[in-house]
Order: sequence, then C-alpha cells, then structure tokens
Amino acid sequence: MSKFETIAMIGCGSMGGGMALLFAEDGVHVSLSDPSEEAMDAVIEKAEKSGYNGKVKKYKGRLLSRHPWFCPPC
Repeated sequence: MSKFETIAMIGCGSMGGGMALLFAEDGVHVSLSDPSEEAMDAVIEKAEKSGYNGKVKKYKGRLLSRHPWFCPPC
C-alpha cells in the first residue's frame, strides 16, 4: 500500500493516464486534470472497467501556477 492517499495527475495522455491507473490499482485516489475532457473520460472509463470504482475522478477546480509557461485553459 502506498503512503499517499490522494494525488493529482496533471495530464491524462498515454503516460499520465497509465500512471493514474497504476496509482488507483494501489488504492490511491486520483484527481485528474487535462484540457481534454475526452482524455479524462477515457481514463475514468478504464478505471471503472478495471474495478477501481470511485478511485479516479475529475478535478473540480482551477489549477493555479506561478510559472508563466503553465496556464491550463486560461
């Protein structure tokens, strides 16, 4: 079991989506953030099919950053 109970996964492409599923498999709750609703929906669907019910959800908020290069759909 992981020491973390909840993590945020920023980016749900091939790598981020796969990592989100691995964390969920280990019992960690994952909050997803991605400009693509479809990408997040696909990861959540895979998680539900794998039996990780309720472990992977969309982040319901706005990400803020001090870095000018990071601006999620502003």
